[in-house]
Amino acid sequence: MKRLLKYITRRKVFFHCLLLCFVSILAWGLTTQFWFFMGYESSWLMGVPHTVQGLFRSHAYIYYFNYLLFGWNPAGWYAVAIFLHTIASLLSFFVLLSLTNTFAIASIGSLLFVASITYHDVVTWGSFNSYYALMMICVFSSLIAYRMYCLRKRVFNFILSLFFAFLAFYNRESGIMLVGIILLYDFLFHFKKEKKYFISLLFRFALYIGVVLLYLVIRNAFGDVVGDYADDSVQLRLRLQNDHQYFLLAWRTVLAFGRYYASLWLPYEVLNAFREKFVVLLGHGDTIRFYFFSVIGWFNVLLVSLITFFRSKSTFRKLYFFSLTWTVLWIFMTSFAIPSTDSVLRQEYFWNTRRYEYYSFFGVCLYVAMILFEFNQYLMQVFRNKKFVNAVVPMIVAGFVAINILWLWKIEFGLLTTVHKRTKQFYQSFKRQFPTLPDEVLVYQFPHANGLNDLLGEWSVVRNQEYPNLKNRIYTTESQFARVLEKVSNKSNRLSDVIFLDYSIEKGLQDKTKEALGILHNAKELRLSNDAVSVLPEKTYPVEIPYRLDVTISANSTANQYEVFGSANVHYVEKRAEYIKNSRMEVSATASQRPGEPFFHFMPQNLIDGNFGVRSGWMADSIPAVITIRLEKPENIRGLFFSSEKGPRIPSSYHIDYSMDGSTWEKVLDRKNNTDSERIDYFDKPVLSSFVRLTVDSTTTGAFLYLDEVEVIPESGYEIAKNYQNPKELVANALKTPNAMYAFIKIRWNTDKTYVETPLQEFVVPIRADGLPEKYSFRIPEMEQFSRNGDFFKKNITNIAIEPLGPYNIQILSKSLKPFYEIADTR
Repeated sequence: MKRLLKYITRRKVFFHCLLLCFVSILAWGLTTQFWFFMGYESSWLMGVPHTVQGLFRSHAYIYYFNYLLFGWNPAGWYAVAIFLHTIASLLSFFVLLSLTNTFAIASIGSLLFVASITYHDVVTWGSFNSYYALMMICVFSSLIAYRMYCLRKRVFNFILSLFFAFLAFYNRESGIMLVGIILLYDFLFHFKKEKKYFISLLFRFALYIGVVLLYLVIRNAFGDVVGDYADDSVQLRLRLQNDHQYFLLAWRTVLAFGRYYASLWLPYEVLNAFREKFVVLLGHGDTIRFYFFSVIGWFNVLLVSLITFFRSKSTFRKLYFFSLTWTVLWIFMTSFAIPSTDSVLRQEYFWNTRRYEYYSFFGVCLYVAMILFEFNQYLMQVFRNKKFVNAVVPMIVAGFVAINILWLWKIEFGLLTTVHKRTKQFYQSFKRQFPTLPDEVLVYQFPHANGLNDLLGEWSVVRNQEYPNLKNRIYTTESQFARVLEKVSNKSNRLSDVIFLDYSIEKGLQDKTKEALGILHNAKELRLSNDAVSVLPEKTYPVEIPYRLDVTISANSTANQYEVFGSANVHYVEKRAEYIKNSRMEVSATASQRPGEPFFHFMPQNLIDGNFGVRSGWMADSIPAVITIRLEKPENIRGLFFSSEKGPRIPSSYHIDYSMDGSTWEKVLDRKNNTDSERIDYFDKPVLSSFVRLTVDSTTTGAFLYLDEVEVIPESGYEIAKNYQNPKELVANALKTPNAMYAFIKIRWNTDKTYVETPLQEFVVPIRADGLPEKYSFRIPEMEQFSRNGDFFKKNITNIAIEPLGPYNIQILSKSLKPFYEIADTR
């Protein structure tokens, strides 16, 4: 009889495993028709060396394995993702069976786990995120091996558990949470009030900690994971840690915890809909959107905790606590590592951010399976119709699985007919429009063509299949028309090797090469009228092409500046004009398309050009960000001001140092937790310096720093400056003050597509105010950066104006507009 029962049990396990495989393929099989997702796989894999260190830093081991097996055939990549998730689901069944010794609970829990929208981008974005399933396999394997060790005391099982634990950590550092899971399991199911037990437990977990330390040593030697610090939420955590704002970090973790936990139990699309219903019903949209998911999540925690408390007499009381703690630990790990920023808290749940709940969801599956099992036992006691009772729970589970499969199909069909369809069409269109390409091809992509950057990034990797002549050639793309012309002008590239591309969902890929070449060859110098405002021919000067304004102008003051404005004002204006003209700037790193080629709207010299706003800003590409100003000559400095844009990139913790030689520095000011986007910092006393350095250790959210102006306050200007706390007000006063040496003029221009959000189309510069003719050349900082989707070669400059600021007479003697770069189609 025992042999028969064992045989039946084995058959049940075997057929249930087949069922899990079938459900997995049914739920996820459609993803094998997906294409890669907009270049993520290729950029992560091909952007790092294919070494142990390179693959570790990019989480790219599975990508590399897929690449070796399947090349650039995405069906194989997604099949691997399905395979790994299926293995994880099978292991979830054996973990549940081992923990509960109840086939019904194990079968229910594993069926709930194998197909759910809760974490679906682990597979639907699977060729990018399949390492989540791989880590889950390691977690389950380590836990099973540890349980076998506890039951049989075989050292081999313990070593196996350590081995899989290390693989979990190595696969992704959040696997460290496994140590807490195993400790919890040991206390709940093998606890003994004996000294021997505690000594043994201490020894075992010292070994687990040793494995963790080994991983951390390897991680430190290899370097941080590529891309981790680009995440806004990670940047926020680092900033709060660096500034020792632990209470605020804890609060952000609490909010993030609620947000993650809510969609662990309730479908994220339903929660999105409920939130908007509440907004319509109650108003206060911003507040409700900010806190809604977090509140729902913490309400769920309370509800599940109460249920756990009331199940304290259940046979599975320890397992209820274990499953609740399992979910809490994994969610806490995610919430601390990725605390929510304001923008994230206000956002809806997105389809491709579900993967963070993959590990936690197993605890939910165990919890719900036990509830359903005990519900079935209750029904057995209440109702006599056993066949009906035994059908209720299977029907509930089958309904749940069926709903999730249908939901997954809806999501997968949606992705297949939108993102992946457009991607496939892009490749077909590209090959049709460009059957051949030159060996030294340079690709310009209109920066507002949504998705084009990702599509081209992926094309740059798979291009060898269609263009063998490009194999082993360096791929170069540009999103700045000016950078293309700069390279053609200095003869590092030929214009005939450049292709100009635009893209839209409606029209697909658009080849603009012929149009671009026609415009460039016809670009001529234009003599403008000497009037204050000069009108340009219609649709002739597209903003993509950079222009130079050449002006001959004379200026002189119409007022007795010392009598009207006082000598202090005049001296400040003179010093500021000389600062703008003669100071030099060095920075730590600038946001760039590639090393050594910063974006033109983020050039470091923008910080000392005297202009505010996004047309004249600088963005760092490092934390901390360091700005060093070299003055024309030693100067007594009494302060420094900076200006940023309201948002996440404001200096929070920073310090100011000064030096006479640029190597020996002394700190003059240290500030923490600043929230002002515009600030003047005055020193207690003047400091004599030739160099001034601003070091920003963190911004308000941890994002990379953005500033549009940094200026020193000389001692001679302190009497005027000390009356101001806002740098823009101080500068506005200076611009109206004449002096014997400099006047300030505003150069303004308009376009035929100026939008409400377009930043001011103007800049201010100092000119000589001695009444003598002077020649000046100015670059008009209008560019495609300030355009929109569909504007390629359709947005044009329409007029240019010059006007004085303050009481000056200016006389325009000549004015002309010409392309900034001279184009010669030769190398």
